[in-house]
Amino acid sequence: MSAMNRLRRPSGMTLIEVLISFAILVTGLVSIFAVLNAGFRSHNRAIREMEASGIAESVADDLRAKFSSDELVRSDGDKLWHDFGETNYKYNLTVVPLVPQRAGIIQGAANREYFVRIKVKWMSQGDDQFISLDTIMFRRLKDSM
Repeated sequence: MSAMNRLRRPSGMTLIEVLISFAILVTGLVSIFAVLNAGFRSHNRAIREMEASGIAESVADDLRAKFSSDELVRSDGDKLWHDFGETNYKYNLTVVPLVPQRAGIIQGAANREYFVRIKVKWMSQGDDQFISLDTIMFRRLKDSM
């Protein structure tokens, strides 16, 4: 009978086999959670950028209305940021005439076309994030109607 016991393979797993399989399982789970975390952060960033783009478009629409009513809009400079409603977003305007006022240029042409940059910023994980919308706008002058 002792010869049969020696030939018979023991059933079950050894402690080493259990530890190795557990280590493989833990490594796989950590990898999966890391990928999920990166996906969530990317998704949240995309949402913030989409909201900021909507804010930039809203500010651009307001500027178009001001330009069409012959209202002159000035640049904010680098330090001035406007709050946008009750949100955590702030925006900054840069308005530059495309044709500078000079002698010999028809009056009004210098004040008609503008390069406009709208920067929208927000805080994310302790850092300032921002997007920028660049466009050209035309100002309707009262004497050109």
